[in-house]
Amino acid sequence: MKKISILFLSLFVLAACSKDDDNGTNTEKEVEKSDAKEITAFSFLAADNETLSEDIQASIDKEAKTITVTLPFGTEVTALKPTITVSDKAIVDLGDSEIKDFTEAVVYTVTAEDGSEAIYTVTLSTNSPTERQVLISLYNANPNNTLGWNLDDDIADWDEVKVENGVVTTLWLTEKGLEVLPKEIENLTNLTSLYLSENLLTSLPSEIGNLTNLENLYLRETGLTALPVEIGNLTNLIRLELEENSLTSLPVEIGNLANLQFLDLKRNSLESIPLELGGLTKLETLYLDRNSLTSIPETMGNLTNLTSLYLGQNSFESFPLVIGDITNLKVLSLVGLYFESLPNEIGNLADLEILNLEFNSLTSVPLVLGNLSNLYDLNLRSNALTDLSGLFSFTNLRILYLYDNPLTSLPAEIGNLSNLQELLLQDCLLTSVPKELGNLTNLRELWLWDNSLTSLPSEIGNLTNLDAFWIGGNPLSTIPKEICDLNIADFRKPTTAVCEE
Repeated sequence: MKKISILFLSLFVLAACSKDDDNGTNTEKEVEKSDAKEITAFSFLAADNETLSEDIQASIDKEAKTITVTLPFGTEVTALKPTITVSDKAIVDLGDSEIKDFTEAVVYTVTAEDGSEAIYTVTLSTNSPTERQVLISLYNANPNNTLGWNLDDDIADWDEVKVENGVVTTLWLTEKGLEVLPKEIENLTNLTSLYLSENLLTSLPSEIGNLTNLENLYLRETGLTALPVEIGNLTNLIRLELEENSLTSLPVEIGNLANLQFLDLKRNSLESIPLELGGLTKLETLYLDRNSLTSIPETMGNLTNLTSLYLGQNSFESFPLVIGDITNLKVLSLVGLYFESLPNEIGNLADLEILNLEFNSLTSVPLVLGNLSNLYDLNLRSNALTDLSGLFSFTNLRILYLYDNPLTSLPAEIGNLSNLQELLLQDCLLTSVPKELGNLTNLRELWLWDNSLTSLPSEIGNLTNLDAFWIGGNPLSTIPKEICDLNIADFRKPTTAVCEE
């Protein structure tokens, strides 16, 4: 009986243990579904992507759920097939196709076995190009170019490319049929001079602002309609040429070009100038002629180093008085503004040496100009001058243009301008000239072409330094012997006129 009891007890314990084991197994099966949902590897295999010559592995940030991939420069990214590895029992949603356009970031959703999800963002970038690759990009972006480069040669052998110490420092690309400046240009970080004039570049990439070593930028006659604000990043620029484009305004960032010395903006369609231009305190030469300006900002009075200012052929409503504050000016051009008078403020320009007032409406020489004791070149062509009395205090004048004015005679005082070397009086209404012209013994050029002169004073024969004497287009029949005896290299007289014996 004891053996039976022990046996029965053993069977009872065995049965109980077996029942407990069954319950434990069933519970474990109910909670075992995985929540793992990571992308553990991401790559582009050369075998799956013709544009690649080698396999490319991505970098995965598990916490941020971001994937970054760097591809070789020039890789076409619009149709790439990735290889993706995910956690065991997880699946990744590939959408309609495994092949994706990676121009913008691509999002992948990974779903775990238990139904939970994780979202990964994939971003592609490319390696920075070599300087050779940049130039090839420029070449390829402009199929109509006339660069003449042999792409198999070393870039140091390419026309118009200057290489110093293994890096490109200068590109002379004037008139090369360029229509596009690719953004890759930003990688020519050692560039100091860039010549792009006379091309068909209607715009510039913002990346041009990364050429921070640039000192000279030439963009004449390119068709530009606007400048990117990033132009203001070129703080080492010394010379900026933008002549003959279609600019109607300038970005205020142009005021950041603190080292600029030369700025050419003529022949555009500018209607205004930003106040910030007055911050270019190193500026020495400024061309604003042939625009649509009605005024210039008062801040231009801060341009204390400006020595040459060209404002002609604009639409000024009145004379810009701020000019009188730019007291270091040596050259001032006010061509074609049709001013009838000049304000007293112009008399502040004591250092002025060259003054161009052609194509205005002056009837007399403004007396205020008498303050300009350093003036040596005065252009009064094509005005309405009949009175020259204000002229004769300019004893330092060497060049005087008076042609195309309704002058019928010259006062004797013109002989006081003893330093004159060039006197141009063609296309006036002169019927006579005074004998005092013979006092201008430093004259090298005397033009009296196309007037109504019937005689010339023999005293002109005193002008032994004359190299050019033009008197054609006058009803002269004889020329004084003293004049004919001069050794003049360029002597143009009427065919009917003879020398007196």
